[in-house]
Amino acid sequence: MNKFSNVSKHPVFLFVKPFLTIVLLLLGHYIIAAQTQIQTNDLLASASATTNATDQWKCLIGQKKRYYIDFEEVQGKLETIQLTNLNGTIVFKDQVSDLSSSTFYELNLKEMENGAYYLELHTTQKKWRKVLELK
Repeated sequence: MNKFSNVSKHPVFLFVKPFLTIVLLLLGHYIIAAQTQIQTNDLLASASATTNATDQWKCLIGQKKRYYIDFEEVQGKLETIQLTNLNGTIVFKDQVSDLSSSTFYELNLKEMENGAYYLELHTTQKKWRKVLELK
C-alpha cells in the first residue's frame, strides 16, 4: 500500500489544487495579453521609424488633426493621398494626380476618431508611409 495515497484526499488539497490551477491559468492569460500589447507598440515604433524618403517629412506640416502637404517638397508626382487604420482599412483616399505640383493640400482630420493611422503618399515611383497619432 502506498503511503501517500491518503494525502490527495485531504480537504485542504481538494481546495488548493483547483485554486492553484485557476491562478496559474489567469497568470498565463495576463502574460499573453501583455506580450500582445508590446507587439502593438513595436509595430507603431517600427512603422514610424521606417519611412521611405526622409524621417523628417518636409512635405508634411501640422499637428493634432490638421495637416498640410506641400506638393513641391514631395519627390515625384503625387498621385494619391490615403489614410488607413492600423488594420489596413482605408478611411480616407483622395486622387490628387490632377493637381499642380505647387499645391498646398489641407488634410483636415477633425472628423476622425482619436488613435493611430497610417498616412500614405503614393507617387509614380514610391509609396511613403508615416504613422499619425490623432489626439
